[in-house]
Amino acid sequence: MLFSMRWVELAVVATIGGLACGPTIRAGLCPGEVPTASAWRGTGAQGRDSATLKVVPAYVLQSSCPNWKPALEIAKRISGCWANGLRGSCPKCPIPCNNCQFLEDGFFPEAYIVEHINGSLDAISAVGVPKGATDGVKVASFRNWLCYQPQYTEILAKAMVHESIHLCKEVVPATPAMNDNWARWLLGISIGTSDTADLVDECWKNNGL
Repeated sequence: MLFSMRWVELAVVATIGGLACGPTIRAGLCPGEVPTASAWRGTGAQGRDSATLKVVPAYVLQSSCPNWKPALEIAKRISGCWANGLRGSCPKCPIPCNNCQFLEDGFFPEAYIVEHINGSLDAISAVGVPKGATDGVKVASFRNWLCYQPQYTEILAKAMVHESIHLCKEVVPATPAMNDNWARWLLGISIGTSDTADLVDECWKNNGL
């Protein structure tokens, strides 16, 4: 699904501090987190479950992006990440799965820096199976202009969290929060059920950003 500039306020933002690491690994589900059904398997990554997803290279950056590391630290802090794809504390918003597993280098999916998203200059990020691919494995794509100006670091971090929430569908049953609302595509706003963009906005608001 696409993360669009329609709902991003282009403002100069302050650089946020580094990754907050807790002394222990979070056990149990956080508020809003969807339990994994024992027989359930995602389909976008060839039916891999959360354990076998780790063999796929990823948010493994495939291109140069100077803002990548500081943006990833912000995304991890917002998501309560610890290390090795594990969650050290519950995020201050109801992210529906442990999205830390998608924000860790070496974990699914591969991430590419691109000039456009499927020909669109409006969308700034997306995750999905590339056109023409036959293996069914999803990749993440982020617009190249996010990489080079410090004031875009937080926008890149939001895009990372946004796409990682879409990827929750790979490891737990889907909920409305894992999808972009239909009105987001047409009008740039959410109507009715809160969607992924609303959830990301809540995450930033609850962290005082």
